[in-house]
Amino acid sequence: MGCSSLPPGSYPAGDYPVDVVLPAQSIGFDGATCSVSVDVAETPVSGATATVPEFEIAEGQTSLTLDNVALHIPEGTVALGTGTLACEGVEPEVVNFSITFAATITAMTGTLDVAAKEVSLDESTVVLTGAMLDVDGVAALPLPPVKLSVATFVIDF
Repeated sequence: MGCSSLPPGSYPAGDYPVDVVLPAQSIGFDGATCSVSVDVAETPVSGATATVPEFEIAEGQTSLTLDNVALHIPEGTVALGTGTLACEGVEPEVVNFSITFAATITAMTGTLDVAAKEVSLDESTVVLTGAMLDVDGVAALPLPPVKLSVATFVIDF
């Protein structure tokens, strides 16, 4: 880490790692002949970054609003663990589940705490649409929109 806070001046745009997680939840799907259910523990989504536009800090400024922070979540698959697959006429079985999703870019507004060098996004969640629930590599089922939690992140020069 550099100095304890960002000094006054102009700063270039940059990309910063961001911690993003799939919150703990239950996911279920009822089909015509089968149903699936899985209890998901909080699961990290790797590779997320935020692109911060260039900004300027004035003397004595303690916070700064950053417009158009681009949150990038790369295409990926997140393993969820095991759950239950139950189909008519067959004993329920425990199978592996994962969620697959396309890359997403979301524009947000953030607030930079100059002393802490931390950016808090105005939205602490981002919604993925078009995610698929993979059932043991055998079937992929469309999911309703999936919410991910987004943490604050640090800017350091």
